[in-house]
Amino acid sequence: MIVKTLILLCLLFNIQAQELDSVEFLQWHLQKSELYTSSKKYIKRLKNKVKRNEIIGLELISAEASDERVESKFGHSLFRFVDNDNDPGNDITISFVADVDGPKASNLAGVVGKYGVYPEVKSLRLFVKQYVKDQSRPLERYIIPASSEMIDSLIVTLDLWWEELLSSRKEIYLESLSNARKEAQLKGRELFGEDGFEIFELKFFDTENQIDMTRSFGIVQKGDLPYLDDTQRDKALYLQAYQRSYDELYLKEDELFLNLFGELWKIKKNESILSIMNHDINIATKEAISHFGHSEIKLFRIVDRNLQESGFYALTKEHLEKLDILKKVEISLLVKNLRVKSAASEGLGKYTFFSNNCAGAVIKFLKKSNFPHKRTRGIQGRVPVKLHKWMSRSLLVPYPSFVIDGAQKLRSKIARILGFSAKEFLDYRFPEHQWGIISKYISNEDKFLFYDLYASKLPASYMNMVRDDLVGLESPEYNMLYNIKTAPLRLYGLCKNKNCAKAIHSTLKITWSKKEIKKVRKLIERTGNNTIIYDGLQKQTSVLKHLIALGYISDRFIND
Repeated sequence: MIVKTLILLCLLFNIQAQELDSVEFLQWHLQKSELYTSSKKYIKRLKNKVKRNEIIGLELISAEASDERVESKFGHSLFRFVDNDNDPGNDITISFVADVDGPKASNLAGVVGKYGVYPEVKSLRLFVKQYVKDQSRPLERYIIPASSEMIDSLIVTLDLWWEELLSSRKEIYLESLSNARKEAQLKGRELFGEDGFEIFELKFFDTENQIDMTRSFGIVQKGDLPYLDDTQRDKALYLQAYQRSYDELYLKEDELFLNLFGELWKIKKNESILSIMNHDINIATKEAISHFGHSEIKLFRIVDRNLQESGFYALTKEHLEKLDILKKVEISLLVKNLRVKSAASEGLGKYTFFSNNCAGAVIKFLKKSNFPHKRTRGIQGRVPVKLHKWMSRSLLVPYPSFVIDGAQKLRSKIARILGFSAKEFLDYRFPEHQWGIISKYISNEDKFLFYDLYASKLPASYMNMVRDDLVGLESPEYNMLYNIKTAPLRLYGLCKNKNCAKAIHSTLKITWSKKEIKKVRKLIERTGNNTIIYDGLQKQTSVLKHLIALGYISDRFIND
């Protein structure tokens, strides 16, 4: 078993090493840096809202389980800070995720704890788009009644963990920079000898730090004349990569190639390809349109091995789609990218699917912030879709949930209209002639939601029919469209007396059924009936007094 695990780990690292020096990896690295910048901005905004006393409540949010990825099979947990601006979609929300070190997350790495845990912070509206709109996964909201002091404590914890992550990232960057420089030197010597190459830094603007930062090293073979600056080295980097790819084509007399900048395509010469010996793209375009009799054409520059241009190849788009490509050769730049290691804070630790996942991180967040908690996590504290039960047993979630399921309800409604099961509807392709049937049985509000859900997925001709049905109608607000409701304000606070508790009970009866209320209350009472009271449950006296006032637990939690 140990040998098998070692082989898998070696395979994992070998695959990552092959992908590390690709342009795609570099692009992913830059996008990841932008995510850190975005989270940093949201955390700053959240801290300012707390200072201005604009945060009025807390919620645990659970995303429904999904079969798309391994980490989604048990759902996902989010943590929401509710503010007082009456726009729930604008509320700042945290998702604790694996800080992956490449474009493709590794399931094995998620099992053995290779990744750190990273707080992705953004608005609830963006998470609704991610889960409800794009993945058809409803979100369940569970209110966590809390005091302002408890909210302040969460911000202190978040700030501490964020600073630890930033410090870790700086150390990782400096180490990666040094290692990449050494690896670039070794790679250059292997290919071109001791003195036959030069390396130079490839810098990109870093939005997180607001400066140019080195993300890669270019390796170029020395030419007859020395390079005067990095601009010349940069041009040589592409030219040499291009020439290596060109030489792999082995062109014959009856063959030519198309240059797609990142790839070369070898094809047979034929009458469908027009050669235009003119450097001016406007003149070449006019000549191609005149020749083919329409504007549905594509131009490719004609270049030789040294990238010297002599004109354009012109093809119709129809012919391009049916092109018989004899060989494709990727143009691979000779670079050594900085190896991106996963940053980890001491408090959040390493991500694992079955322990320190999003649910585990939420529990750590609460414990570190001195919130009441059970002694053990059990299965409920490890499975995100069951985390609300663990939190009820920890005296934190005393009420039933609200569900953000507008998109799911519409999809279910359309499936019923067309006579499909939920499973059959997954393969439905929306033929245009059936829009008339669908539109007849859904509301105007549903039509606006349909348009938002499918505008980027269905053909323009289909969406034009939907748009025609919306002309003259008033568009509902986004929150109403997706069923993002505001909860009664009093549910977010903590009661100190019977009058407050009486008002809470009245609100519960109006909002949920007796069965729903009883189901959650039983979880609280199971903890309340414990013979021995674990001291972790007594962390916040204000929470205990609230539940005593509601009649959910006895006053022995305070007196014992």
